[in-house]
Amino acid sequence: MLKPALTALLLLAAPAAGWAQSCPPPTLQVLRNGQPVPATGSALPASALLRLTPAPGCAAAAGYRATGAEVSLIRRGRPVLATLLVEQPQLDLRPFQSVAQPGDHLYVFIPYQNLRVVAADGTARPYVKPKPASTQIDLTTDESRGISFKWLLTQP
Repeated sequence: MLKPALTALLLLAAPAAGWAQSCPPPTLQVLRNGQPVPATGSALPASALLRLTPAPGCAAAAGYRATGAEVSLIRRGRPVLATLLVEQPQLDLRPFQSVAQPGDHLYVFIPYQNLRVVAADGTARPYVKPKPASTQIDLTTDESRGISFKWLLTQP
């Protein structure tokens, strides 16, 4: 009795899991005044907005939502302040403005475990982390743990 029910459940879950693994991770963008911030450099605003966009080839398949992101101000490879943990797409960057200097980077990171795939009906399910192309991948890199955006800060 339990075996047929388990088999049916696995069959229902298989297309969703298979689709998620075949799509590359979404792209993380940071918007300032509704425009994408260029990673090549811009001044640090008081606020910004995070946007997740599907990778090419997956655009019609789903949307994405993050349940948490980490925002760090980096100078010469080290954090300047404690990492800011955010749970919504709006970023309040005012705490970084008083200490940010030209040449610093604002680093936004979303771990795969905080990504949700949102179906057309609004239901969300966990994002399935992509399988590495090689078995000799360094599992400590950020690319193997999530998606990120690194933004060079310039003069205001």
